[in-house]
Amino acid sequence: MKTSTSIQNALFFGCFSLLAVSCSPNSSGEPDDQPLSTTEISEDFSWSASNRGSLVIAVTAKNELDPSGMSITLTDAEGRAVAHSLIENGEAHFDVVLPASIQLTATINETGSSTSIDAMGNHSIEITSKDRPVSGVYKTSPPCSTCGFLAANASAESPIIPAATYRIVDASTVPDWQTTAPDDKIEIWSSGFKGVPSIEGNQFIEINANSYGDQGVYQEICAAPGSTIYWSLYHRGRDGVDSAIVKIGATTATATVVDTLVNGNTAWGFHKGIYTVPAGQPVTVILFEALYTASGNTSVGNFIDALVVDCDADADGVPNSSDDYPTDPLRAYRIPFPTVGEQILGFEDLWPFKGDYDFNDLQAKHSGYFVKNADLEYVEGFFDISLDAIGAGLDNGIGILLRDATGDSITTDVLSSVDEGSADAANRNGIIPTSDIFAGLTTFYKNNGMGPSATPDTVRYAMSFLPEITGTLEPELYLFRTDDRTLEIHRPNILPTMAFDNARRGTFDDAGNFRSTDQLPWAIEIVSSTMYLPAREMIDITEAYPLFKSWAQSGGTTDVLWYTTPDQTKVFSFE
Repeated sequence: MKTSTSIQNALFFGCFSLLAVSCSPNSSGEPDDQPLSTTEISEDFSWSASNRGSLVIAVTAKNELDPSGMSITLTDAEGRAVAHSLIENGEAHFDVVLPASIQLTATINETGSSTSIDAMGNHSIEITSKDRPVSGVYKTSPPCSTCGFLAANASAESPIIPAATYRIVDASTVPDWQTTAPDDKIEIWSSGFKGVPSIEGNQFIEINANSYGDQGVYQEICAAPGSTIYWSLYHRGRDGVDSAIVKIGATTATATVVDTLVNGNTAWGFHKGIYTVPAGQPVTVILFEALYTASGNTSVGNFIDALVVDCDADADGVPNSSDDYPTDPLRAYRIPFPTVGEQILGFEDLWPFKGDYDFNDLQAKHSGYFVKNADLEYVEGFFDISLDAIGAGLDNGIGILLRDATGDSITTDVLSSVDEGSADAANRNGIIPTSDIFAGLTTFYKNNGMGPSATPDTVRYAMSFLPEITGTLEPELYLFRTDDRTLEIHRPNILPTMAFDNARRGTFDDAGNFRSTDQLPWAIEIVSSTMYLPAREMIDITEAYPLFKSWAQSGGTTDVLWYTTPDQTKVFSFE
């Protein structure tokens, strides 16, 4: 709880300005000493030690594979999934908020193809034949009690066919594959025969073989009744546009059509689907039959390769191996913000007057996550704000405004409810985690080395979304004055909210965009996975962090990790 005014004034040594009790060297708000040679600060410098922007992953595929519909997951250095995107027109796009040092891996979920990401911008992944195991290591045997990786010999790699040729062999010699053909034959091609490359491994199956009516090839898989399986494979025509059907059921005789595969002879097409195993069905058959051949010769056409059968326990179309919520059909992906690490914000709260540049009037760690469903639509979000330092003598509240990836306000409603904190009546898509930082504290403290200290308190907010909200959302944290909602403090070049009094812009030391007339900010941002220690009260940040000045004067291009090398005598440690 906030103490009396007299105690507050004692804690802040009686410092006050024209606006309120907050340490400022003179009544105009002008600091006695400039912490930076501000003439060298670029007007477009963001004052953010982070990487914020877009990653574009271009996907190229061996053998003219069309990767559309596949998905890519970004994982951090510890292997945790942090972002998901679908491949469309050969590319996957990510809007990310990352530390200055980037360590990510981008992986195509359907193939295992991956690449390392150590910088923003454009990257590429090539799908190759060595990305996913093709042997029978995933095979299970009846009876099975759980659903897992079920298909084996996915690309008919056994028996081995001589290079650049084909063979029609007895089905008994092809592990895990069977046929409904009366002659019990299966046709296997080696990659490159007649110019047709495989997708996975060195071999693939031609469904038609010697073609006897409804001939097909199939596998028997083991999945517990009531479980849902996710299947996928690649299909290609031989002499033109061919078509085949996928049947699933208890037996080859009772299996029903679940999909039709139609592709030309210039590229492999990717197909996937889901199937729920009925009660009393311990063995499930997945069968592939030729439907049409472009040549008119029923023994020619319809290649298949790389069969995958995975479990999709909640039947949302996302297999368990890629689903952060494998038993919840309404949720599929957990999307952290920031993408990696925590967002650390340091504020000076005397705006539009300059402060003392210790950036500890409020220092907060801000992090959490959004939840999306299988269609990458927002479901809900949960966030924490750790109050790591409070050097203010003013009563401030914390506001959140959901913005798009470019920082612009969203002109339509996206929130259905605010589940922790309160809805901001003044702003569409706004949330108020707390309207008075001091009022929410369990113990009045200043985690800056002056006055009482305690473990930082945490303010939480949560939200639920309206249906069909997609794209990229980012929660923008800002301060506002508790007793004057029209006064807000934002990161530089961030537009204020609808509640802000625009008449205040460009007054006193403000240049109109939360930058001073000499380019200094009222808030800085760090995105990091490491601890950041606030400067002690009235010690400007250039003293607490000697590399800060060179970082700022370079426009953020040098000494990007300035926040990792403090002068330990001039910062406050939480330990």
